Formats: sequence, structure tokens, C-alpha cells
Amino acid sequence: MKRAVLCLVVASLLPVALAAQAVTGTILGLITDATGSVMPGTTVTLTNTGTGQVRSVTTDANGEYTVPSLPTGKYTVKAELSGFKTVTVPDVTLGVDQH
Repeated sequence: MKRAVLCLVVASLLPVALAAQAVTGTILGLITDATGSVMPGTTVTLTNTGTGQVRSVTTDANGEYTVPSLPTGKYTVKAELSGFKTVTVPDVTLGVDQH
């Protein structure tokens, strides 16, 4: 009986322990030009300045992008589209479970 109760307690705590280990966040945004028009097809590159890890995505038809499951830390975000000036935003800090 004690073994069954112990197993039940351990099993109930497992999801809490697994959730506590999540150390990622999401960077998302909207890319527009100087007039406020959305810019679909823009390449957005995120570089973790601590690890050098690079992730790239392309904005959708609404000029939006989402990069989930990124390790926490500081990022440089760069947006590039042919015919437009490249824009770089340094020191974007991403925390645990932050969007």
C-alpha cells in the first residue's frame, strides 16, 4: 500500500517537474515599411548573442513572424527584404515562457 501511494505522489509531481524545466520563449513580430504597410516575404534572422545559435523565418502574408522554442538569453533580430534597407535590433532579451 505504501508503495502505491508513493508511486501516485511521484506521478502527480512529474508534470510539475517537467514544466519547471522549460527554459524557452518565443520571439514574434510584425514587419512594416516606413508607411506602415506590411512586408510579407521578409527574412527575419534571430541570433542568440551568447551561444551563436541562429534561426531564420520568413514573414507571412500579413508581415508577421513567430519563432517559438528559443532558449532564453539575448538576441539580435535582423530583418531583410530585397529593395529595402536591412534593419537590425540588438539586445532583445528573452525570458522563460516570454512572448
